[in-house]
Amino acid sequence: MAEVVDARAAEEIVLSKYRNPMGMQAHSFRTHKQGFTWIVEFECGGLAAGRQKHRWHINAKNGNVIRKQ
Repeated sequence: MAEVVDARAAEEIVLSKYRNPMGMQAHSFRTHKQGFTWIVEFECGGLAAGRQKHRWHINAKNGNVIRKQ
């Protein structure tokens, strides 16, 4: 994978996993960089399914997801 140079690119990695129009959608992004790691916090779901908070750590050098919480 390519280097992740900005917050939008980190959010695109998350969105690529949630592109199902019939499934849950990722929204309400809060993204910041800490060293060589992008930390993307976001919510999934809606009113009917309930909202779930997620936090992904993405390696800025290669774009791999290091940890999902």
